[in-house]
Amino acid sequence: MNKLSGKDYVKCIIAFGTAPTLRGKKPSSILTLKKQRKNVYYIWNRYKEEICSELGLDYYELVKRQDSVSVLFYRKESLELHLSDAKNKNYLENIGYEKNISFDNKLRLLRRRYSNICPHEMGIFLGIPAEDVCGFVKHQGKNCILCRYWKVYNNPIEAQKLFDNFDYARKIVIQEVIKEYNVA
Repeated sequence: MNKLSGKDYVKCIIAFGTAPTLRGKKPSSILTLKKQRKNVYYIWNRYKEEICSELGLDYYELVKRQDSVSVLFYRKESLELHLSDAKNKNYLENIGYEKNISFDNKLRLLRRRYSNICPHEMGIFLGIPAEDVCGFVKHQGKNCILCRYWKVYNNPIEAQKLFDNFDYARKIVIQEVIKEYNVA
């Protein structure tokens, strides 16, 4: 990938970072794009619409700073469906998301809450099971029974299956990048 430059380089970074979302295994992914190394931040600002269109992703900039931007990448239909799941909906309502809040307003509220610190509900948006988000809060991030993509407090067998699916999605995306850009 380091052989690539400009838009192609940033597109590949995003494809790899969002692979589980691209492959339909996760409702969304978050990446922070920075000015360092090949000025990813500048390239993102210039080509974000094209990149996301080519990848088939929607995006929402949660925090934009002078030298970085944190972006939530998703497919709207998938994320809406995930957030409407009873456990996820209940969790969000219990922490202040109104009962019938629109999808766009959920993103706006997440952005407001994310501006200072990553709020716990980010886990819900990213597809972490509500039980694990609650376990993280309850145990203050300690005493998990498994830790990979997130700290697992409930159902480690199911979590491991998801982790394996995420790893496989990344493998597939890497193979696609190698094929598309001939960067082996």
